[in-house]
Amino acid sequence: MKTMMLVAIFALFGAVNGVCDTKAPMQGKEPVLKQTSTVMKKQDLTKPPREMKQWSLFQIGFLPKWPSFTKISNVYGLKLGAPMCSGYGRVFGIEPSILYSGTRHVWGVQGSFWGTCLAQEIRGVQASSFGPSLTMKLLGLQAVGSLGMADTVYGAQIAPVTICRESVTGFQFGAVNIAKPVTGFQGGAVNIAEDVTGFQLGIFNYAKRRGLQFGLVNIIKGGWLPFTLIVNYSNADEEVEER
Repeated sequence: MKTMMLVAIFALFGAVNGVCDTKAPMQGKEPVLKQTSTVMKKQDLTKPPREMKQWSLFQIGFLPKWPSFTKISNVYGLKLGAPMCSGYGRVFGIEPSILYSGTRHVWGVQGSFWGTCLAQEIRGVQASSFGPSLTMKLLGLQAVGSLGMADTVYGAQIAPVTICRESVTGFQFGAVNIAKPVTGFQGGAVNIAEDVTGFQLGIFNYAKRRGLQFGLVNIIKGGWLPFTLIVNYSNADEEVEER
């Protein structure tokens, strides 16, 4: 009887302590579960990465943004897509995958063997064997087996088809190269740009206002000689002043 009484007392004491521990975090703030839910909702809306002090050495993803911890994480090391991974966070290291690599910011290497690479900013290398690679800002190298596309390039694009929607500072090398202003050069069968501070080397070269071209067919729309064979050159500012 005494033993049963002691067990009951200890059980009651443990239950009271458990209730106190549960209520303690709630004093002066929302419950932990509710706070977590609120934070996740905010992150879903604004899609911010975690603070830089929160990071992982290794992560593996199976689908885009799944498991959920890959969605807003920072990885210092390896983020592996088996077969896919993505997220709004950062990778400082390597993000390889079989089908899809899509973390927003990568400082290092982002690559996909069969599929696509997609990022907002690449500082390093973005590469894929078969699928296209796309990024908004590239500082480094984009090497692709099909289509390489970026908004701004500081470095190089190498692919059968390279497209830069804004400016290239560096070079494009491929069968077809398309850009707006180019500071550097384009090399391939077909080269198309607005302004070229540098040169174009190919079979067909087109520039809207200025450039130096070497190829079979050379067109500078705003130049003194809009069409020539072998070599063409124009400085639009000089042409405007003379006229």
